[in-house]
Amino acid sequence: MGVRYSNRASDVYSYPRPVKRQPAILSAAEVAAAYQPLDSGLTTIAANITAAGHALLDDASASAQRTTLGLVIDTDVAAQSHVSANAPHSSQTWLGSWIAPGSLTGSYNDWAPTGIGNAIGINAGLTGNMTLTGISRSDAGVTADGQYSRIVILRNNSASYTLTLNHESGSSSAANRFFLPYARSYLLAPYSSAIACYSYNRWAILTDPSYLLFANVTGATLTADTNNLAITGQDAGDLCLISQTGGPWNLTGIVAPAADYKRLTLYNNAAVNLVLKHNSGSSSAGNKFWLPSTSDLTIPPYGSKMLVYFSSQWRPVG
Repeated sequence: MGVRYSNRASDVYSYPRPVKRQPAILSAAEVAAAYQPLDSGLTTIAANITAAGHALLDDASASAQRTTLGLVIDTDVAAQSHVSANAPHSSQTWLGSWIAPGSLTGSYNDWAPTGIGNAIGINAGLTGNMTLTGISRSDAGVTADGQYSRIVILRNNSASYTLTLNHESGSSSAANRFFLPYARSYLLAPYSSAIACYSYNRWAILTDPSYLLFANVTGATLTADTNNLAITGQDAGDLCLISQTGGPWNLTGIVAPAADYKRLTLYNNAAVNLVLKHNSGSSSAGNKFWLPSTSDLTIPPYGSKMLVYFSSQWRPVG
C-alpha cells in the first residue's frame, strides 16, 4: 500500500502499490556449480587451488603451516617481541636464541658456529684456552646508511679457561674482525661475558674496557702460602691467572716489575679465596702489597683485582 499526503491533515489516502521483483543474482545452475563440499582429502576442490594452497590447507596446526611456509621460529626467522605503542620510547626488538657450541680450544678464524644467523647470545663451552680472531657477521641487519648492525652476547662458559678476542687479526676476513679499544686484545675470564656490536664492518665490544682488557696473559699456581711470587713474563703481561692447589692460600708479595706504574690484574682462578697480605714482612720490601686501611685484601673465587706498582709497592686500584 502507498500513502499520499495533502496540505490538510485529514486528507490521507492509501492506494495499492505493486512490488517490483528483483532479478536473481545467481541462477540455480550457477549456485550448483559454485557449491563444492569438502571431503577429508580435499580432493573435491583440488582442481580449483594450487598445490601450495592444498599443502597449507591440510596442515593440522599453525606450527605445521609455518613449517610448510618455511617460517619456523628460531630456524628460518628470529622470534619477535613488540613493545607497546603506548610505552615510552616505543620500539621493536628482535630476540634470537642462545647457542652453546662446545669442545672449544685453540684458535678460531671467521668463526661461524651452528645457529649464529639468529643467535642473540653465544654460550661458549671451552675445553682449553680459546682465541677468537673473528666472528661471521652472518645475516646482520642493514641500517639506513647501508651499514650492517647486530648485537651478540659472548659468554665464556668455563671455570678454568680464557677466551681471548684479537684486535684486527689478519687471520679472519676483514668484515668479520674485531676492532677493540686501544688496539689491544680483549680477554674474557672464566664465566665472564661481553656484548659485541657489529657496526661499520667490524665487531666492537660495548663492555667497559677498564678491566679484562689485556695484551698478554701469564699464570702461576699456589700450593702453599707464598712470598715474593715470581711471575714468568710479568713485565710483558697484564693479567695473571692464579690457580690454587688446596688452599685458600695467602700471598704476601710479588716480585717488583722493571719500572714503576706497571699494571697487573690478579685473577683468582680457583674455588677458594686468595688473600693478599698487607705490608707483610715475609716478602722483600720492594715486593709487598700496600692495602687500603692497612687491612688484608681477599679476592673471592673467580674474582679479580687490578694492582699498580709505584713507590716500591703494589697498590690496588679501586
